[in-house]
Amino acid sequence: MAVVLPLVPAVVNCVDGVFTWVGPRGPVASWFDTGGWFLRQLWLPLDILVGIGGAAGLVLAAVLVRTRRLVLGTVGVLLVAAVVGAVSGVVGPSISLLPDSALYESPLRGVPIFPDQMLSAGPGISPLWYSATFTASALLLLLTHGGSPRGRRPYQTVVASVATAAVLAFVPPSDHAPGRFTTASDCEAADLTRASGEQRFVCAVRRIENPPFGKEMPDERLIAYGRRLCGIYTRGDLREAAEFRAAHGVAVLDETALLGDICPKARADLDAAAAEEEAEMLAWEAEEQAQCDRAPRHRPLIEPVRATREKEPVWPEVWLEAYEGEGMPDDGAYEQDLDLVATSPGRLLIEVDTTYRVCVTTETYDRRPPVETKGWEHVVEVGYDSPTGSIVLTDNLAGVELPDLALRGRKGHYRIRVHYDPPDWEKRVGQRLLVMAWPGRGNDRVVHRAVVQR
Repeated sequence: MAVVLPLVPAVVNCVDGVFTWVGPRGPVASWFDTGGWFLRQLWLPLDILVGIGGAAGLVLAAVLVRTRRLVLGTVGVLLVAAVVGAVSGVVGPSISLLPDSALYESPLRGVPIFPDQMLSAGPGISPLWYSATFTASALLLLLTHGGSPRGRRPYQTVVASVATAAVLAFVPPSDHAPGRFTTASDCEAADLTRASGEQRFVCAVRRIENPPFGKEMPDERLIAYGRRLCGIYTRGDLREAAEFRAAHGVAVLDETALLGDICPKARADLDAAAAEEEAEMLAWEAEEQAQCDRAPRHRPLIEPVRATREKEPVWPEVWLEAYEGEGMPDDGAYEQDLDLVATSPGRLLIEVDTTYRVCVTTETYDRRPPVETKGWEHVVEVGYDSPTGSIVLTDNLAGVELPDLALRGRKGHYRIRVHYDPPDWEKRVGQRLLVMAWPGRGNDRVVHRAVVQR
């Protein structure tokens, strides 16, 4: 029994593809990591030897030889290993030993301590299970072989059995505690701008109602799982990714956004995609600006009081609107057939194609300007009553605000003439809008040029 007990957690780990005892976690492994090149190289074979059940070989030797010195030495080694495993299991992962690349390498000459192949299978069971079996094995060995054969009594067997049962019953269940579990509400209350990449990764998963992985995992396990996925993502092996998806239902290579906070390769891909998108947007904006620059400038036939050609093209989300009333308008103007422009007392609507940006020019006159239709597809003139003397076309959704069309704050009746020309893709010219305003009487609607139906 003393020989078999240390083999139990080792067999469980090996079946799951894990061959380490403590692995890259806990203060003991951290001490070996910072203790120089020799200790780094010493820790890996020791960790693997214990992880695959090497302690059982030592117990077997003590049982076969049965010298008091060897038995007591074996008991001491088992108890020390139990303490190391207990400390590593209780304190938890060491961040320094779980780098973002999921590939633990020594900073000295790049000597690998825990190769990626050993970490990709997951962290394995807790070292507390090893500690429980080591303690039970040590008690059995001490009580059955610790003294001379003549000194053994029947009660020793009873004590050994009870102690073993107690250890196996009470120590391993301590590992069943799920650990910290961050909820979506915790993430909402936290300041993630100052959080670590691991915390942001946990919150990214928690905020998804049905995440592709980790829904029921405690934070520690989720972070370890995320690093495992990072290893697969970093290698980029399509076959490995397909096998993992078939086994676990997670398409690792498609989870770039989720892994970005915990995986440098995913973060680099996200940054590259963002830079490419920004470059495309800047190039597109530059072309839109160039289209407006290539558009013919309006040359007024009489001098306006004020004329403004917008330096940058306007990109409205909805139609341009000037509203001088209070509260929400209820005149139903949006439900009308605008035919480029519509008005009601204190309200002016101008229809534009919100798919593209608009090259806008506004002009205010103190008298009626001559009618111009050449170069425009649609020209409509309407009457408008201004109760406040402020005719400002805006689109609050897009943050668009054009210059005031009113004449020096004058209230009263105006005539509004709207000129529109759609984009000309052959000449690479954007859509144009020219709005003229001047004080004048009359509410009649005059279509100076209508859209030609093709």
